[in-house]
Amino acid sequence: KEEFIEVMTDEFSKHSIPYTTTNIKTLDEGAVKELKRLSKPGRRNIIIPKSSSAATMTELAAILSNAHYENPDFMSNCTLFGYPEWQKHAPMAKDQLYLIDTYFYTNLYTPFSFKESMEFQDEFIRWYNRPLNEIIPRYGMMGYDIGYYFLYAINEYGNEFPDRINDVEFSP
Repeated sequence: KEEFIEVMTDEFSKHSIPYTTTNIKTLDEGAVKELKRLSKPGRRNIIIPKSSSAATMTELAAILSNAHYENPDFMSNCTLFGYPEWQKHAPMAKDQLYLIDTYFYTNLYTPFSFKESMEFQDEFIRWYNRPLNEIIPRYGMMGYDIGYYFLYAINEYGNEFPDRINDVEFSP
């Protein structure tokens, strides 16, 4: 993750976006004090850990959610930046990650609290008499979306499908 952070800080510098780095070795209340000291009031403060491990995620989630209850004004300006690997571990700390405004990048995220996601899962069970596999990413959902996209496009445009691929309107 160090290369990622190096590229990101280079981009911050290139675009004159202020940033501060710190090397917090222990995730404890002292870490929260250090983050408060470095934060800029009135600005969004984004916390980007150097590690994408499950241990880092759960420790940060615990410490920052406690900070949220103790210092809601400070935490209202903080966002935790997470990593795609966290999808596998997010259920362990789902409520805490939500509470502390966590974002992680991925092109395969499924928001299971959305009505559409729940409806899809219910329909899957109805059709196949079993739940979706508990893996991340949810290939069952992705496969459905991809299959639906192509079947819809071929039905709509027939042999012209390859030439009309950009005309396909699709909402997964």
